[in-house]
Amino acid sequence: MKNRVRFLLIRLVQKDFFWKALKPIASVGYFLFRKRRQYELAQIEITKQRSVMEILNYTLEVLNGPFKGMTYPSLQSVGSTLYPKLLGSYEMEIQYQIEDFASKNYSEIIDVGCAEGYYAIGMALKCKSAKIYAFDINEKARQLCKEMAVLNGVDKRVFVKSEFNAEKLKNFEFSKKGLIICDCEGYEKLLFNESNISNLKNCDLIIETHDLIDIEITTYLKKLIKDTHNIISIYSKDDIHKALDFNFKELDGLNLKKKREILSENRKAIMEWLVCIPKGDYKN
Repeated sequence: MKNRVRFLLIRLVQKDFFWKALKPIASVGYFLFRKRRQYELAQIEITKQRSVMEILNYTLEVLNGPFKGMTYPSLQSVGSTLYPKLLGSYEMEIQYQIEDFASKNYSEIIDVGCAEGYYAIGMALKCKSAKIYAFDINEKARQLCKEMAVLNGVDKRVFVKSEFNAEKLKNFEFSKKGLIICDCEGYEKLLFNESNISNLKNCDLIIETHDLIDIEITTYLKKLIKDTHNIISIYSKDDIHKALDFNFKELDGLNLKKKREILSENRKAIMEWLVCIPKGDYKN
């Protein structure tokens, strides 16, 4: 019976005179269907948020990792998922390198693609004498980064700006030793070039490469940087293996589906980070 009705409706919409009468009804129905679906998805997200925040003890404070104790101003992040950041599992694959960098006495730290400020404010808290330059073309990201800087008491040393390009990197004045953290969705291929690489000879670099946007990015950067820096490649884990392998006391007793929900970073591919240390500083 259902198939019969469907068949008749399909035949009706193929007739011009019927479609003229049905089109307004169909348009209203489609509009209502979309609004209902948006409402249902919003309710699902609210339920999910409440569930996750209950597990995270309703805190806006980072619970684990190198930036444990850093406080978020709100339940907002830009360009990446929030829950791993609050839990402290975010980009856990490079946390050892972040901890190592955080122990160094940097004069300036540049964060390109700072989003809401996870690394910019986190490194400001760890490297108490460094000036932090946080760049993002997203206005909302810059606003959230400024708010988080104020909330964590580091706003006097964090300078939030919009665009950062190859020319600015070429002319940037590092007073002593610098660090560059870069996650800019493929722009890294334009940011780093032969004209500015010599200005980075006393800088540590950690660059997330986006070969899913341009498959030649990592190859290009390795060739560009290899003469001045020793390069270590680190690869991300997929969300399934995060749920299987990552252990946090906050997740004890949860099933794998729930763990995946909280730990998921929703990456579209396995990502690569280039950890680059000036050759003069390299230690075996």
